[in-house]
Amino acid sequence: MERQGTRVNCEIPLILISRDPAHPFSESCLAILANPNGCAVRCTHWLDVGTAVRLEGLPSEGVITARVVNCISLGPYEKVRILGLALDTPGNVWGIKNPPEDWFPGTRSRISSTPKPLILCLEDNPKYLALRKKVLEHEGYEIISVTTAGEAVKALHQFPICVTIADHLLQGATGTQLARDMKKIKPQVPIILFSGVVPENLDGVDVYLNKVEPTAKFLEIVRAVVERYRSP
Repeated sequence: MERQGTRVNCEIPLILISRDPAHPFSESCLAILANPNGCAVRCTHWLDVGTAVRLEGLPSEGVITARVVNCISLGPYEKVRILGLALDTPGNVWGIKNPPEDWFPGTRSRISSTPKPLILCLEDNPKYLALRKKVLEHEGYEIISVTTAGEAVKALHQFPICVTIADHLLQGATGTQLARDMKKIKPQVPIILFSGVVPENLDGVDVYLNKVEPTAKFLEIVRAVVERYRSP
């Protein structure tokens, strides 16, 4: 499945403003990649996944809001981070002339009428997490990627997650503990435990999948769980 909205390299100045009154900030930033669904922004702030923000200074009229889907450090000695932002309302808010064909209104309307399934991925190894995110995005899913159980619980509270995919051996927690906690919050959201370790108890876990399984099998299971969740 092709990416819905080709990413375009750009240099678009904007002002990023927090929508959380408990953690106010405002910063002039630069969008370096954009498509109708969001952008990548150079920023000095470290923002948690799920943080709600407002974008100002763009050519588009009206209020433009988004949420943080990832925050990547460029190294221990770099102050700049790369934020991944997902627009709450997709569109060419960037003022890019002659965008790719899959940015056209007819395509955008079709995409918006059928939102992409939103999957929450939890893995404390950043390399494995980035790889899993890439594989799932290629299949047409929207991904929120987190590295701690606390971030996962926060994302589950804030977003319409349809499936959670979690490792078992985490820093300060286990996948089965997290599954039990998540079921208390949203019992209808299925949880896939994706691990090389088989827990003694799978309470709260809907599907266990060993990491040695091939990618095709992994995607088959994810697709089946998503379809089961979304079916009436």
